[in-house]
Amino acid sequence: MTRISLLTVLSVLTVAGGLCASSFGAGAELFISPSGDDANPGTKEKPFATLEAARDAARSRRKSGPVTVRLGGGDYFRTKTFSLAQEDSGRVSFVASPGAKVRLIGARIVKPRDFARVTDKATLARISPEARKHVVRLDLAALGVRNCLRWADLIRNSPGTIELFFGGKRMGLARWPNGRPATMKRVLDNNGSGKVGGTFEYRDDRHANWPVDRGVWVRGYWRVPWQIEIVRIAAIDARRRTVTLAARVAGGIGSKYARPHGSGTEPYWAVNLLEELDRPGEWCIDFETKRLYFWPPAAIEKNEILLSDMPEPLISLKGASHVVLRGMTLEGGLGDAITITGGAENLIDAMEIRNFGAWGVLVRGGKRHGVNACSIHDMGGGGIELSGGDRKTLTPAGHFATNNHIHHYGQVQKVYAAAVKTVNAVGNRVAHNLIHDAPHVGVLLGGNDNVLEYNEISRVCLVSNDMGGFYSYHDWTSRGNVLRYNFVHSSPNAHGIYFDDGDSGDIVYGNVLYRLDAGVFVGGGHDNIVTGNLAIECRKGVHIDARGVSRGYNLTHRRLVGAVKRVNHKQPPWSEKYPAMVRILEFHPDLPTGNVFRGNTWVRCERDFNRSGRKEHLRFTTFGKNAERNDILKIQNAEQLRSALRKPPFKHVPIDKIGPRKDKSIQ
Repeated sequence: MTRISLLTVLSVLTVAGGLCASSFGAGAELFISPSGDDANPGTKEKPFATLEAARDAARSRRKSGPVTVRLGGGDYFRTKTFSLAQEDSGRVSFVASPGAKVRLIGARIVKPRDFARVTDKATLARISPEARKHVVRLDLAALGVRNCLRWADLIRNSPGTIELFFGGKRMGLARWPNGRPATMKRVLDNNGSGKVGGTFEYRDDRHANWPVDRGVWVRGYWRVPWQIEIVRIAAIDARRRTVTLAARVAGGIGSKYARPHGSGTEPYWAVNLLEELDRPGEWCIDFETKRLYFWPPAAIEKNEILLSDMPEPLISLKGASHVVLRGMTLEGGLGDAITITGGAENLIDAMEIRNFGAWGVLVRGGKRHGVNACSIHDMGGGGIELSGGDRKTLTPAGHFATNNHIHHYGQVQKVYAAAVKTVNAVGNRVAHNLIHDAPHVGVLLGGNDNVLEYNEISRVCLVSNDMGGFYSYHDWTSRGNVLRYNFVHSSPNAHGIYFDDGDSGDIVYGNVLYRLDAGVFVGGGHDNIVTGNLAIECRKGVHIDARGVSRGYNLTHRRLVGAVKRVNHKQPPWSEKYPAMVRILEFHPDLPTGNVFRGNTWVRCERDFNRSGRKEHLRFTTFGKNAERNDILKIQNAEQLRSALRKPPFKHVPIDKIGPRKDKSIQ
């Protein structure tokens, strides 16, 4: 039987997180204040006004030693990216002054006087009677707003339109229905032809009231619950009760499991429609008039109102090294908060990142960058992306994401917006993070020799299913990743640890998996070692299948085989580190070979070990001594489970080390 070598296991477990120094010691100090002046010398008594002035002054001082730029308390409104480049490298810190509340804001303040009552009769007639006396309008053209253009016919992820924040909270686009979605009654045409997309029969006569000529868009999970698009409606036929879409969605409309007419459960909503602005907190844009309509949830005069219209990153480090950002709040950008490209040993530490349209911190390339002790929440996209290293040579990047609290993300990008994404990466560490409340995935992983440990993940896949707390997919070369001592729970739509569509070669042990669809799910891959995990009250404790047989995982599979050939799998370092890779294309590529399930414990799972596929298809998988123990862990919720795991016979489970460390150490 093919096994992962001991050398591989030991080398992976010793991967370090790329430890940056948390501070650079004594050195020159520069100061910034919202009330400062860039003509000042940047002293504490006479501070600069902008980050750029301090950055330029730091360039002339850093050759003499470390430079710390201290930001005084207050709000710093940004209309362009604060950029740091290679010439800014060298022990430079931008930090909030002790005790100061510092906000860098990529949005503009909207003042109460900018709003006006709606008085014209034609517009009032479009607004529901209960909303007319509450809705106010905002002239976006008069304010010089950029990102309020008419939407495209087909939108995946985000439309890139401005966002509105009231009292620190993201306001939602007007939609119908307000709660549970509408569903297609029957699909009449899956994918349309020419310039139009599919056609479906609707259930509710409300559709006939929508002004198609002005532009009506619907957002739906048209085919599967992990694919969502916004599509313009080309036509509504009130007599036939049908909607025809203006563009084709990928794969066509209607559940792929119930073709050609669909299942009758495919969900969708009408969005950004003035006729459906009918509750506090909703807003929409009339693209023809460039006006925003809004039902404030409270008094405008007593709440801060921000309009995000800046799609560029708030902060960009490109080629910069040895830079620290610490202690600030970043909010309100339409794009990403921080991007790091190239360079080495930059640290994002103790930051609050909130209310952005896209992601929190994107690390692409470079070496040993870190994101530590940050609070990242209420994000349109995901939290942290770590990519880098060289997969062909297995050279590690050494990036790390540690001690972060990431929650309520994926609010605009509803699928594949992860709390942490480390895909196509080598040698990164994701540890001691607290992750919760998301419509789709927890952590997306892939690449090689990444360590994911001591993380707590809960309440993920709140909208979608067929997804995981940890999820990796479709790669025979994604190997050597270690997932250990994680606590994944309270997510009944999710698999705790999910290797989808042939994903292979990972090491899974010591994880606690509670109230999930499956604890560990292996979807037809090779050489996954699953040992010593505890699955409690899951539908399936562990799952393995032979989907490679039915789906044709063979030498003609472009994605799986292509990945193997790109890494020179029969030559060092691949042949030495992953010896099973040498014959991956010759030895039953369609069957799940080399997988090991040993020493796992299942407690009150509906099915302990779910095997899908013929017995002969699973003949190259090892099933060791696993145990069913329904007499232990009499608990009602996750907190009771946490307490129970501190006692015998579970003292070996390091439950108190899971989640952010109290000392917020980056080690």
